[in-house]
Amino acid sequence: MAEDFTRLEVAWGDSADLATLAARLEVDPKSRATGRIAFGILAIFGLTLLALLLGGLLLVMSKTPAEAEQIVNKILVPYLQEVRNFVSTLFGPLLAFILGYYFASHKDT
Repeated sequence: MAEDFTRLEVAWGDSADLATLAARLEVDPKSRATGRIAFGILAIFGLTLLALLLGGLLLVMSKTPAEAEQIVNKILVPYLQEVRNFVSTLFGPLLAFILGYYFASHKDT
């Protein structure tokens, strides 16, 4: 037997409940802006790291196996150490600031 869903009634609750829910879900512009800045910095971090690692991988893949072994030993290992230094120097303080701001803002609430 088929059920008739055309006369479905929904209990939405009190309108005051909806107003308090809307107030809780509303995000102030400052929090929204800081969230976007943090996301932008993290996206730039990820894309930079990905581009640097793909550049090294493409360098190794474009050579013959004998040349690739020499490249890995002479170029790729120092390259990865420089990538580590670059990423930690440039993005370390930014990521620490983002995490510090995030946890400080959650302690205030």
